[in-house]
Amino acid sequence: MRILRFLGKCISFVNTNFKALVLILIVLFVFGSMQDTEVEKPNLAKIYLNTPIFSTNSIESQIQNIKKNPSIQGVLLVIDSPGGSVSASIEVADMLKELGKDLPVVAYV
Repeated sequence: MRILRFLGKCISFVNTNFKALVLILIVLFVFGSMQDTEVEKPNLAKIYLNTPIFSTNSIESQIQNIKKNPSIQGVLLVIDSPGGSVSASIEVADMLKELGKDLPVVAYV
């Protein structure tokens, strides 16, 4: 008899406070999932060659930044360039070849 009264009180409590319980569970779920989320460091670098290649300064600085970052595991080279001077193009090719010894470099033309 006591068990039935206890169950009746539990059911009555759930019926009167159901919306509040659901809200509390949702809030706990949202905050629980936010704490477990960890921001990952980028592991892919992109180098864009969009303009004619007349100077290697910007490419060289990008490659130096990539080499300094230990979380980078690969490089994507996006090429949309009409070309450029022969000497600058050879310098860029040599820099990318040197970078390719340390990291995988993939070109997208």
